[in-house]
Amino acid sequence: MSLTPSPPASAYFVSGNKTTKDSVLFTERSDTPGGIFVALKAEPNFSIVAEGVQHNKVTIAFARERGGMDIQLPIDTSVVETAQNGQRTQSPKASMDFFQCGQELLENMTATTPNRP
Repeated sequence: MSLTPSPPASAYFVSGNKTTKDSVLFTERSDTPGGIFVALKAEPNFSIVAEGVQHNKVTIAFARERGGMDIQLPIDTSVVETAQNGQRTQSPKASMDFFQCGQELLENMTATTPNRP
């Protein structure tokens, strides 16, 4: 028996009762076996992801088949390493890096966007 990665049909973020499901612009197969790229509108998606990172839990939902049931996969963003015995090392570094990256991205977007009347 061999493992053959198959990409999901869809994917989006979930935070509480909010999702990015209605904000998907397009989905495309990745060059990585079993992966997909999902392009989302900037808002409210950045807020939903930022809220998850702030609470150290980003949840990704995906469906294996079109029209199939969505599966939610929570990711603990505070875990930076998992030992062989399952012991997890946690750190706020990932959250701080995410917010710093977001701030730099917004600053760069503001600097390169022409002023509109």
